[in-house]
Amino acid sequence: MRKAIIFYFLIIGVLGFLPKANSQTNLVPDHLFENRKSKNTSPKFRTGIWLSPVYSSSKLVHSNQINKEVGFSIGLKEEFNFHKNIGIATGIEYLNYRFGFDSYFCFSGDTSYSCAKNDCAYNHRLRIHEIQIPLVIRFIIPQFYCFGGVVVFRYPLYAKGKVYSNADGQLVSKGNTKIRIFRYGPFFVETIVGGIGKEFKIKNKKQKFFIELQYKYAINAFLYSGITSDPYGLTNDLIIKNSFLLLTFGVYFNKKN
Repeated sequence: MRKAIIFYFLIIGVLGFLPKANSQTNLVPDHLFENRKSKNTSPKFRTGIWLSPVYSSSKLVHSNQINKEVGFSIGLKEEFNFHKNIGIATGIEYLNYRFGFDSYFCFSGDTSYSCAKNDCAYNHRLRIHEIQIPLVIRFIIPQFYCFGGVVVFRYPLYAKGKVYSNADGQLVSKGNTKIRIFRYGPFFVETIVGGIGKEFKIKNKKQKFFIELQYKYAINAFLYSGITSDPYGLTNDLIIKNSFLLLTFGVYFNKKN
């Protein structure tokens, strides 16, 4: 896994330093490419940064009453346009989100594994920090662009959690949580990504402002094993499968040819 990550960033670095072709025309509004006499010219690179609120939805085994909350995402991407209407993009994204759910919480002297509807004894509240590396293809359509692809790498940096008793609302446990990837799908297909966006020219600037609405559906899940600092050790084994809805606001910086 470590070698694969190093190789990935090495490729991105090499692409970033490839020579760019000369062009005599200016960017056309809402298009990936400059106007060119021929489609068979050298590709163009550009860099984008963005900030996005994140609405996360989760499905869990042995749980119900899931409380959904809004988090945020920031990211950096490099776009490589090989056709006037088609481009490919990759980069790195940081997500910070939280949610709560009712489920069991088992420690010494407690056997409350039962979690029938409206009968879960504990409420878990988690905040997860993770990074993702997406790989998407972009297509220009009239007035807008659409994109689709996959997240090829997903890694939970760390997570914190609190567990409350539903009987009296008292805090039972809190601290860092143990979360790791529980794999359903193939390697390099962590999440499916799709969305639509629009670009806007910034007056007297080479940069472009963009807005995107995107949806992410996780193929692979997280395995949540409880609070690591709990005196009774790891207390749970819950499978968490996420999906995300993002409204992205960002800026493209066009590199000089």
